[in-house]
Amino acid sequence: MIEIIDSREAAREAIKVRLEKEIPPINKAIQQGKSEGKIWINYEDGISEPTVKILNKAGYEVSGWINNENVQISWSHAYEELCKKTNELEKIAKELDIKIAEVQQQQPRKREK
Repeated sequence: MIEIIDSREAAREAIKVRLEKEIPPINKAIQQGKSEGKIWINYEDGISEPTVKILNKAGYEVSGWINNENVQISWSHAYEELCKKTNELEKIAKELDIKIAEVQQQQPRKREK
């Protein structure tokens, strides 16, 4: 008997292969972008719909992927949300050991006559 591979199984395998191929270099690009203080990156290698959906699920916004031209992956919305939360900013500052220094005003010098 000869068997044929089910189309859903073939599709699942294709999705797995694309995710395994596309996610690691995207993670590397995101890591590089965030280490440079960026809140979005341009990704030039093109990505598939399954990868876009996984990125969306992880909270990223992805644009330009349909034509695979100048794909933009953004976490700017998450950045803006965090910037609005003073307690989150204070936690980040504490992680970096940032302290606000108080400046003492100097008294004016007396002029000698």
